Amino acid sequence: MKSKIFSFLLLLSGIFVFSACTNGDESKYTFVEVAFGNLDQVVSATGFLQPQERVNLSLEAGGKIVEVAVEVGDTVKKGDLLVALNARDVSAQLAQASAGISSAQAQLQQAQASLNMQEALLADLKDGNSTENIAVAETALANAEKSLNDLELELSNTESLNDNSLAVVYDGAISSLEKSLTIARESLYTFTDIQYDYFSSGSTIEAIAVTDAKTVAVNSLLGVNNAGRWVNQFLHTYCEGTCALINSLRVSKNYDDVDLALEKMLIALRDLKNAYLLVPMDGTLNSVDQATVTAEKTTLDLEITTLSAKQQAVALQKTSNANALNSVQSRYNSAGNAVQSAIANLNLAKAGASEGQILAQEAAVEQARAVVNMQEAMLEQARASYNIVAVNLEKYQLNAVFDGIVTERFAKVGESVAPQQTLLTLMSTNQFELQASIRETDIDKIKVANTVKVSFDALPNEEFVGDLIFIDPAESIQQGVIYYDVKVILKDENNNIDRLKSGMTADLDIVTATKEQVMYLPMGVVSYRGGRAYVKVLEENEVKEIEIETGIQSGRYVEVINTLKPGDKVISAIID
Repeated sequence: MKSKIFSFLLLLSGIFVFSACTNGDESKYTFVEVAFGNLDQVVSATGFLQPQERVNLSLEAGGKIVEVAVEVGDTVKKGDLLVALNARDVSAQLAQASAGISSAQAQLQQAQASLNMQEALLADLKDGNSTENIAVAETALANAEKSLNDLELELSNTESLNDNSLAVVYDGAISSLEKSLTIARESLYTFTDIQYDYFSSGSTIEAIAVTDAKTVAVNSLLGVNNAGRWVNQFLHTYCEGTCALINSLRVSKNYDDVDLALEKMLIALRDLKNAYLLVPMDGTLNSVDQATVTAEKTTLDLEITTLSAKQQAVALQKTSNANALNSVQSRYNSAGNAVQSAIANLNLAKAGASEGQILAQEAAVEQARAVVNMQEAMLEQARASYNIVAVNLEKYQLNAVFDGIVTERFAKVGESVAPQQTLLTLMSTNQFELQASIRETDIDKIKVANTVKVSFDALPNEEFVGDLIFIDPAESIQQGVIYYDVKVILKDENNNIDRLKSGMTADLDIVTATKEQVMYLPMGVVSYRGGRAYVKVLEENEVKEIEIETGIQSGRYVEVINTLKPGDKVISAIID
């Protein structure tokens, strides 16, 4: 260990070396003094530095990348935007869900107002009628009629908004279908080229399988039977079935046809991919064509992901439209009921109330209260729908999960990616841990929370301090010797951890015990026999060996418990 291990409390705590000569042919001796001070018992090991966290980041959703906010080497904070996908459709759904919350809140307010009015009318019935009560009932009727007219207009606007939003989603689906059709046809032509370059004989098992799979794919895509051995010259001239259906969508604008086209095109893409999967990759193809086959399968996978997402967007938009329309329709119906109730209340105010009318009004109050409860539930449902879309939108943005540095970047703007595809690698900064292995003979001496003194080969003049945080209960065997892995977390007491780099080699001294104000000697001057310790001293020009009692060991020094006292000289070497 390069760092100092001992702190000394007394002036006499240093280790002094002396040389003594006697007259004539007497020997020369080298001495060390018994030192006095603090002594640490340590277990030493060599380890290496690594970041506490390193993760590969990906998105749950697939799609086209529209933004990459970082480069390799950039430092980021937790929550920073790293990569964003095209989420236009989901953003529109989120806006509509937000509008649904506002609508539900307004509906609840209206229901609460209706309840208040019914409660006031009940109070008036019980108190008797007056000119003032009749005026209030007339005003309530006017307000209810105005609300009904406003909701009739809102109902019309909601239907128009639904039609427009659904048209946007279907238009996007048609664009994706046209793109997928072009890619699929080009992929079919590429497949045909490979078929005739390697499987033209038609008599091998591989050739038959390739031909049969192509027959299915051509039928799914172009609507032609028994075309497994057709060349591209003929394939270029046909566009029936799924192909013809997609080409007609811009003209017909029939949503049922678009739904059908999405189903059929997904089948065609999967059939074409299955055909590619039957192409042997065992060396039959040259390296260029093998790469082509791999690329085609990846492209078809991306198209399948894109069309599946369009199907989901259409379904989600239909559900959102239905919810929005049902919400307004429910409010419109409630407003109509409120008008009828206001008319009845006005008539009641003019005619005077009977016991039966009072009972009926009490029932109206309970009904209005039930409507308030229902509208509160609808508001919670609208909020839940918003949260679902908001969570879905988060799947289109990749954010930093902790403070760190970008070590790898695979994402590119404009690239289409699949769900769970690795886009970035993030490594934590200034959060390092040391890993080391301890021999089984020393493992019982250490425990979690021991202080660890650390020095690095790359920083020879600096000392770091850490804590032992983990001892692996399972052993590992290295060259026939049993070890146990441990982990150490460094403390940033000197504000110099930011100078450390992943992979640095370190020397560790795990402090297992500390004794203050003890005597100690270098290990090299103590000899052991039969379980006892001895040192050599010079008495009256004669070398004598005396027994001593020892305590803890630091690796280089050993504690002396009795027999000697601080300042006593012990022979370290005899020079003839």
